[in-house]
Amino acid sequence: MFGLEPWMLVLVAGLLVLLEIPLCWAAAALADTPPMSFGKLILVAVGVTLLWAVGSGFVGWALGLHQLPLPEEKRLLAYLVLGASIVLMWVVPAVLYTPLLPTSLSKSMRMALFQVLLRGFAYALLAAFTFVGLAIWQIVTKVDVRMILLP
Repeated sequence: MFGLEPWMLVLVAGLLVLLEIPLCWAAAALADTPPMSFGKLILVAVGVTLLWAVGSGFVGWALGLHQLPLPEEKRLLAYLVLGASIVLMWVVPAVLYTPLLPTSLSKSMRMALFQVLLRGFAYALLAAFTFVGLAIWQIVTKVDVRMILLP
């Protein structure tokens, strides 16, 4: 998948799960939830993230959306699953934060919404750093990537 080895994909997924810890902490502060211990923060953030990520991944895998290249007839289904996954990123934590954290449903919904927004901003920032790093690497090594990619 994406030309990466399985261990690389596991490493990237692990780093993204670790990114959820500060995102959960920041979202909890923005939603004004009661303070929680560091251990509980790690367990709640990682547990809830793994739950919705594995659930979304399983649905995509079960529907055959893991094939590369994706067949033309499955693209609409892929967009629908992507939209449902984004909704699940908000709904699953919003439902689970209420019993896991001593907070109301409205605060847990706000916390989950803040977490989704912060996640989007964090991923955009990571992408920007990656693009700048690749551009600097291309300038330093004087490699024209277009000549490598084009036949």
